[in-house]
Amino acid sequence: MYDKFVGLYETKEVAKVKIAVLDTGLDMDHPLAAELENRIEGQGWIEEKSQDFSDRHGHGTHIAGLLLEYVEHSEIYIAKVTEGKTTDPRTIARVSPIFGMRHEAPVLRALGYPRRCR
Repeated sequence: MYDKFVGLYETKEVAKVKIAVLDTGLDMDHPLAAELENRIEGQGWIEEKSQDFSDRHGHGTHIAGLLLEYVEHSEIYIAKVTEGKTTDPRTIARVSPIFGMRHEAPVLRALGYPRRCR
């Protein structure tokens, strides 16, 4: 039964799933990230555009790790928008459309806001 339904798709090439993640960045020294480095790109947005997207908090690394593990054919684009303490909603509003469109990827924001946005 398995071969009849699932086996047909195992040999076919599957299109990559692109996902843009706005979070605390990515720890490239993490074993999972290092192993899958060719599926990850990143950029820092805390000040202005920066090549520093290193995660000193751990949340962004955790989210990216889950995506890499469970979405087998994924390409992850990391936008570091916070150090993990608070997130300015204006940064999210500014970065989301730019970053998502650049990579033609839906944006995943796994962070909450510290207070109600106005």
